[in-house]
Amino acid sequence: MGRKLTLNGGGKTFFSLPKQDGSLPYFGVVVGRVANRISGASFSLPDGTRVKLPANDNGRHCLHGGVVGWDKREWSVVEEEGTSSSPSSSSGGRSSALLSLLSEDGDQGFPGNVRAKVLYELLPGGKTLR
Repeated sequence: MGRKLTLNGGGKTFFSLPKQDGSLPYFGVVVGRVANRISGASFSLPDGTRVKLPANDNGRHCLHGGVVGWDKREWSVVEEEGTSSSPSSSSGGRSSALLSLLSEDGDQGFPGNVRAKVLYELLPGGKTLR
């Protein structure tokens, strides 16, 4: 399809209210290669190689895959079906979008390539997102 979008809605999600320091929590986002913290912002591979990551959590740990999480990256729209304003007859009133992101070797310090895909689907009636 060639279209690109970011999953955090330009820094805000429908579920996010700024914290006292002005930062946004990670509610409702696709965070990255890791959904939590990596203690000490490093880990070892099976061959013993030590991998250093950005310490973006209090300067000590790697949180949600690094400084530039997947919520801040452009995703490619692979496939879409229907729209919320005029669902296509073939979609049965359902609207969906399949998105894809390539996180290349070295992205945020992580080894190896990862091709991530996420499917967002709004079911008939517009009240259920899965």
